[in-house]
Amino acid sequence: EAMEQQTISITKAGIQATLNARTSILAAANPINGRYDKGKTLKSNVAMTAPIMSRFDLFFVIVDECNEVSDYNIAKHITNVHRKKDAALNPDFSSHELQNYIRFARTLKPRITPAAKQAMVRRYIELRDEDKNGLSKSSYRITVRQLESLIRLSEARARLDCSDEITVQHVQQACQLLQRSIINVETDDITLSGEENEMEAEIPDPADLGDQGAEDEAPEGSAPRKATTISFEKYQSIARQLVERLREVENAQLAAQPEGADEDEDGVDGLTKKDLVGWYLEQHADEFADQEALLEEVRVVRLVINRLVNVDGVLLELHAEAEEGDVEDEMHHIVVHPNYVDE
Repeated sequence: EAMEQQTISITKAGIQATLNARTSILAAANPINGRYDKGKTLKSNVAMTAPIMSRFDLFFVIVDECNEVSDYNIAKHITNVHRKKDAALNPDFSSHELQNYIRFARTLKPRITPAAKQAMVRRYIELRDEDKNGLSKSSYRITVRQLESLIRLSEARARLDCSDEITVQHVQQACQLLQRSIINVETDDITLSGEENEMEAEIPDPADLGDQGAEDEAPEGSAPRKATTISFEKYQSIARQLVERLREVENAQLAAQPEGADEDEDGVDGLTKKDLVGWYLEQHADEFADQEALLEEVRVVRLVINRLVNVDGVLLELHAEAEEGDVEDEMHHIVVHPNYVDE
């Protein structure tokens, strides 16, 4: 209530009172296990729920990385402060001047111009589209709260300029600040190796199906295929599209069940790996320049599905008997894990 409505309700001895709580909240948190994992989202690195996180306007991740230049400058500054005390600090403005500036800026009430309004609406729509298409790296879904954050940041930027109006430039600067905080949290690339080897062995590469002789002549113990590395953005995009597709199919299967049917007995069976990969390729058919790129994308999508099943626990694999002529692993059904919640 204090963060969303800026009020605090108190009930004591039959008396109800509502107090104003108009203040800024600055919070700090340490990552789980003491080290930030770039391969996970911000929400997965801190023990904080998405509803609470969505009420903060900005997030900044500070990672302690070894860098010779920055380590030298930090050590030099700290030792100078210990040696020279206040003489080591030489700010451009005194504390009194800074306090007067902030005190005056807080008295301003900037108004939103029509051009700034259009810029805010356009940017909010872009954020929603990125979130829908899986391109956003936000730790939570983009909602109207982020639009409110954009308005507050634009007003604050106008106050810094001692302006009575919020211009398009102020909105653009607020968007950059918003994008550098909740959107662009640096993440490591995803390496699809190890747990995917078994899957590779069960599903032969389509490029080798036309030449059985060459396969027979391959020496035993040949080197395995090199591990595949994709960006975190691409992995997240593929994973979200697959999950959304499976949810659509599962909802349709539930809707098609007769009334009063037992969900445990006649539950959903999702899609087979073959059908799921085929659907993804149909959605991105225009992005492949040649057959080689298509085959590589098939392999990447299969590896992503296997990681979502065996590592992330987002999907479940239901084993089924393969028909004659089909690869057994290809005919396994894939469903969304019942305990998985979209971040």
